[in-house]
Amino acid sequence: MNIEKLNSMYVNSFDFDEQLKNDGVKSDTIERIKNQRLQRQIDNPLITIESYQNASIHFEQVIIINNHQIQARKELQLQKIPSGWVIQNEKVHSSKTVPRNMLDKFGFPVGVHHQYCSSNNDYSVKDYKRNLVFINKRYTKNNKPIRINSETSQQFLAMRKAANKDGINLIIVSAYRSYNHQRNLKNNPKYSEKATFPGYSEHHLGTTIDLLYVTFRDNDKNYKWLKNNAHKFGFVLTYFIGHQIKNIKPEANHWRYIGVEAAIKYYQIYFEDY
Repeated sequence: MNIEKLNSMYVNSFDFDEQLKNDGVKSDTIERIKNQRLQRQIDNPLITIESYQNASIHFEQVIIINNHQIQARKELQLQKIPSGWVIQNEKVHSSKTVPRNMLDKFGFPVGVHHQYCSSNNDYSVKDYKRNLVFINKRYTKNNKPIRINSETSQQFLAMRKAANKDGINLIIVSAYRSYNHQRNLKNNPKYSEKATFPGYSEHHLGTTIDLLYVTFRDNDKNYKWLKNNAHKFGFVLTYFIGHQIKNIKPEANHWRYIGVEAAIKYYQIYFEDY
């Protein structure tokens, strides 16, 4: 099979199972690749390495297609890359994975496993100030006192006002959490499976909110509205289905404020994954 043709088939349609089978690739290998695709671990674009005599490249997870032989490994070190090899690194180049260098407006990374703060509540961005304020209790579940970053609060109120005009009532369940608060959640059997480890929760920033009555169901009008509009106010869905943040399950109600400019960029890349 021509490598250029294989590229086209893989990128445009993913419909190359039969062709691989005809070319002698084992059925269990094809099935494994198919399952990985369904799990959104593999996606375009591909990187085509045409001719490098001496290259040293390290990938966390790679699919190599060369003369119809497919290998999948957790780690691979290539000292020499033969002409014609096609390499995909889903960790960096998959459209389902947020670019590693993407930051919110405060300087924190987006879409990665990251320790935002220590047990002393010292942040990885040294100059970051939480600037916490209480959100109006009318907009929280059971009128619960909830603190949130001041800029995030302003943007949420603006978003809530716009949503209300469309018949959507956005209510906050949770926002800022201290290190100790997150540790208590993690140690609570009721929440331990869902809660991330203390220090690694986006809630530590005060810029992330969990909303009431928002699910991934097709008929969920709240989710549909957020999907189409939240980015206009600087909020994004970081835990969408197929995200690559380890130890975190998808959450339809978890929205993080990263700034309007960054959110628009994020949305343009990942709106199909919402």
